[in-house]
Amino acid sequence: MPQAEGYDPRYRPFFAGLAEGRLLIPRCTECGRVDWYPTGRCRHCGKPDPAWAEVVETPRLYSFTRVAHAFTPADRNRVPYLVALVSFDGLDGVRLVAGLDVGAGPDGDAPPDLDCELEPLFSARGGPLPAFPVMRVVRR
Repeated sequence: MPQAEGYDPRYRPFFAGLAEGRLLIPRCTECGRVDWYPTGRCRHCGKPDPAWAEVVETPRLYSFTRVAHAFTPADRNRVPYLVALVSFDGLDGVRLVAGLDVGAGPDGDAPPDLDCELEPLFSARGGPLPAFPVMRVVRR
């Protein structure tokens, strides 16, 4: 898995999961609750070293924005693109930032509805940074 300067090793299992086609988040082995972002300790009960568990809960669109400015030369051909804040059914307080693919077709250019169902897409992104999660709209 590619590493970037200053890359926080606490995220290693998250990006390794993406490379394997799985979405993983820390889940406490003591109280069973999930935390995002990884801190190395459960923020609910204080137990250190939570286990990384696959997310099976349905992802939903919490919010999104359209990015029109290329922040790096490599991104010039990608703009505009959508960035989503994703929530998950049953995982209170967990919000994940991801790319957003609204798909092609008659509604492809229409903005998605908030709280619509999403599904993760897994693909490698070239370059020095690890893969970034992308979600696709399943149902508007």
